[in-house]
Amino acid sequence: MSETQVQVDARALDAKTVAASAPAAIGMSAAEYYRQIAPTLLPHLRGRSVVLKACANGTQEGAQGESRGAAVLPIPPSLATHRLAYGDREPVECCVIPNPSALQCVGMLGAELHVLPARDEADARPAAIVFQLEPTPPAGMLECVGIALDLRDMFGEVGLRCWAKTCGGQGLHLCVPLNTPATFSQVRAFARMVAETYVNRYPDMATTSARKQVYPGQVFIDWQANQEEQPSLCVYSLCSNGRQTTVSTPVTWREIKAVWMRQEESPLFGPDQVIERVASKGDLFEQVLAVQQRLPV
Repeated sequence: MSETQVQVDARALDAKTVAASAPAAIGMSAAEYYRQIAPTLLPHLRGRSVVLKACANGTQEGAQGESRGAAVLPIPPSLATHRLAYGDREPVECCVIPNPSALQCVGMLGAELHVLPARDEADARPAAIVFQLEPTPPAGMLECVGIALDLRDMFGEVGLRCWAKTCGGQGLHLCVPLNTPATFSQVRAFARMVAETYVNRYPDMATTSARKQVYPGQVFIDWQANQEEQPSLCVYSLCSNGRQTTVSTPVTWREIKAVWMRQEESPLFGPDQVIERVASKGDLFEQVLAVQQRLPV
């Protein structure tokens, strides 16, 4: 096999052809990042349906938070694909990324990895409850950090633990793992109750309204990501804040509290920093895959 080919599922994909469709500034560096992070990232992709989205480089308008406006990338022909249809919505074209070669192939596109919420296609139940905290200027990471700490305490009151990660922009994503039987309707009802309870307590700080209705300085608590057809940015995926390529990075509650106490904006993490963090701290999202929690009755 030539040096310009990547072997995926016993078939070869011409790397020059793939790289031609990727932003030149990030294509190969993205592939190298995904190569190094593969042992940590692949368990979070196991069995998951993945949607590939464009990760804009620092000179282009990038993805903010959930990258709703980011273009969906065509899936390389060497990857297994399938289409998922939900009601009368357009089918979602997905792929699976089962091994390091497939991940590096995707990296050559400079792709963001967005995963469907079910742990696998055969067992279409939500693996976790997710909340996306998206600030509207002049609000920023500090406001998201304060709300994240409050929500963590709310979950603790009903016996639930949650984890946090950055999302490329100035927001945070919160994940409450379940890994126990629950339906999407149950998860959505709980997520909506939590978000609306918080907004009722602090109406000047947060909102659950659509982005176009958010007032400046508020944080949008997006609970509606808990739908079976809604992909969300995968942990350790590359992403962009419009100025630089970053990584959706797990952060500890100690780190989050330290940001709040210092009243300083939290730095974003680039690929090199994430590789170093994993080497020193391990996978801070590892327990999300295994911990079992039940929705409160």
